[in-house]
Parts: sequence; C-alpha cells; structure tokens
Amino acid sequence: MFDPSGFITHFMNLALKAQLLLCLTLMILSFLLLINNPAPKKIYMLDFACYKPPEAQTITIEGAAARLRCFGNFFKEETLEFMRRTTARSGLGDSTYLPEGFFKDPPDTSMEYARREMEMAMFGAVDELLAKTKVRSRDVGIVVVNCCISCVAPCLSSMIVNRYKMKEVSLVII
Repeated sequence: MFDPSGFITHFMNLALKAQLLLCLTLMILSFLLLINNPAPKKIYMLDFACYKPPEAQTITIEGAAARLRCFGNFFKEETLEFMRRTTARSGLGDSTYLPEGFFKDPPDTSMEYARREMEMAMFGAVDELLAKTKVRSRDVGIVVVNCCISCVAPCLSSMIVNRYKMKEVSLVII
C-alpha cells in the first residue's frame, strides 16, 4: 500500500540533502577561486624626489619683481601686480628659483631654454629618485609626467623612458 506521508518525508530528506550538497559545492568552489585568484598586487610609493636648481638661479621675490620691471614693455603694470599677488598668496618663501634664461639681458624665452629647463628638472629629479631607491631604471613599468605649460615632441614621458633606457613596454601616461 502507498503511504503518502512516507513519500513526503522521503522527498523532503532528498531535497534537504540536495540543498546541503549544493551549499557545500558552492563553498568549495568559492574557496578554490579565492586561493587561485589572489588579490591584485599592491603598489607602494617607495620615495620621492624634488629637483633643486643651481644656486645661481636663486632670486628673491623682490629681485624678481625688479628684474621684470627692467624688461620695459615686456609686461604691463597690471600683469606685474597680478604676479606679485599670486606670488604672495602661493606660499613661496622670500626666495625662489627662476629659469636660466630669465637672468640673461634681454631674457631668453626661447624653446631651447624652455626645453633645457624641463630636462634639468625632470632628469635631476629622476636621477635623485633612482639613486635614493636603488631601483634600476629597467625595472620601472609606468612613467607619469604632468606638464600643462608645454607640449614638446617627443613627449616628456618618452624623453625619460629613452634617456634611462627603461623597458620598452613601459606604460607612458601624459
């Protein structure tokens, strides 16, 4: 004779075992995925470097303002006043560094001097950074350079990659 209550009990036991088996399988798969797929590697900033120009390029804020006034019609008076206010609010100390071309008579604002200044600043900072961290340039995988003033060819990041013979697959971000 067919007992419906026994059938229901048997069916419920099978369903419970199937649910338990499914949960156990999902837990094992999750554990295996966790082991085989570790978290991404973390990147730490090892150190930083700031370029310091030669002492010959040091000038006081007032000296720079006086030098700018000597350039005659090169700057309007309201432009000089704007520069003075900007300098006062920027947090610079009483002395700062200016490009080498600024000290020439008349000032040299050519692309040659601008490029030389960029190279001195970039390469000086990279030289110091590589020396401090003892990292070989071939081990660098990403180069990020931010410069909103000038757009030269080759780009500044490529200049660094080429000068220091970094690996060819370096990610260059401009």
